[in-house]
Amino acid sequence: MRNTVIDAMLKLGLWPFAPQTVYDEICAGGFQHIHRETYTTEGKEHVHGIVTKWVAGVMRALVPPSMVALGKAENEEEARRKVDVLVGEFEEHCKDALALVSLGVTVGQRID
Repeated sequence: MRNTVIDAMLKLGLWPFAPQTVYDEICAGGFQHIHRETYTTEGKEHVHGIVTKWVAGVMRALVPPSMVALGKAENEEEARRKVDVLVGEFEEHCKDALALVSLGVTVGQRID
């Protein structure tokens, strides 16, 4: 599913690698004291519920247009039906497992 979304985003002219792009732009933009941090849900059971909801929301937003763009569904309605099944399976799996999500944050100091 991840690869399908990435392929479709690239095909649609979107960039799926925002954390790296932000870091590259900050480095090239004359910022100093640049710090990049990646946060993960691994080992953080207290975020279990919100992470499951967040990933399900991302799936519902990105996967249908991705499926249409890649020819895996004829239209958004068909894609949404397929994604509802995938989301249901994902949520069922997450009853016993924590979804692993990584978020990147980059900060730098602009010197003028």
